[in-house]
Amino acid sequence: MYTGPVRRFLPFLIVGCLWCIPALSAAASVSVSLAPEELNLGQRMAASAAHAVVRLSGRGDAIAMRYSSPAPIDCVVLITDGKAVPDLSTALVATLPLGKDLTIDLNVSASPGWSLGTHEYRVFFFSHASDGTTMERVTLVPASFWRLPVAALRHLFTSEPYLPASYHRLKGYRILGVAAPLVLLPVVILLLILTLALRRFRGRRLAACLMILALGFLLPSARFSLDLLAFAGRHLTMWYGDAPYEQAGSAYAIAEFLQSANYERATSAVSPIYLCSEGTSYIPSLLTYLLSPTRVVQKLPEGQTPVMLIAFQQPQTAKEGQAFQCGDRVFNNVKPLRSFADGSVVYSVPQP
Repeated sequence: MYTGPVRRFLPFLIVGCLWCIPALSAAASVSVSLAPEELNLGQRMAASAAHAVVRLSGRGDAIAMRYSSPAPIDCVVLITDGKAVPDLSTALVATLPLGKDLTIDLNVSASPGWSLGTHEYRVFFFSHASDGTTMERVTLVPASFWRLPVAALRHLFTSEPYLPASYHRLKGYRILGVAAPLVLLPVVILLLILTLALRRFRGRRLAACLMILALGFLLPSARFSLDLLAFAGRHLTMWYGDAPYEQAGSAYAIAEFLQSANYERATSAVSPIYLCSEGTSYIPSLLTYLLSPTRVVQKLPEGQTPVMLIAFQQPQTAKEGQAFQCGDRVFNNVKPLRSFADGSVVYSVPQP
């Protein structure tokens, strides 16, 4: 009877084909990736021709949508879970292709914040066309068993996100919503049991067990060290290359520019600098620290005029002599002094 490699591995091939049937029958999938650290939703809203937000709640590992659009649609998926300020390090971004009556699946299990439980999602759509875009259906797709191993492996190899809050707290690695050490611990225990049970390790069981325990402790530490080394290398390249510095953007370059001798008046403690920015308090706090003792404000009493205006990553700009509007405040006859790589601009504001 023939027992060659093909016959021996035939059952595994059949199981593999059956495993992939759900993938073949599913709707077309769009590639998703983790959002960049400098993600700014307010800036994207202002820059897009049209935008919309959809809220979803329930169980599922994908978001199915049926739509028509004459232009590509940028999509951002946040896992909110009732939080007033969602964790942007778990956000996903994707670009939906243009077309008519398209059915697309977005794999939300790619997010390190995803797990098998119930989640609340906020899905942002930023269209490149001002009209003609229709979103007929946006629903959650029940979790598929065949996707779980892929999601677990993706979570395992997702790098530690280093954020401004990392100075105080590290998020740590998580697999399907569970801390990675708790997931890997049963694997280590199983290896120890097999080592003790197999005759092959007779006489060397103690050394083999110690080796497994050492690897169980050293491999996660080595993984963390590699993530930290990659993070440090990327940031050093940004720092010395004068590129936008992750979430800080061009804040350091702006502070250095304003502290130069030519703009000594702008950095006096008497005249404030007005900051036009969106998002968290990170950028206002950072610029306040970098420009101390200069006052960096986002609100001014009526009738008071700042000496400088920082438009931090704002989609609108103004030429010399034009007006710049930040929320309800309008600054007339501004003069651009310098533009930065992340789109930020420093303006001088004429004094009354």
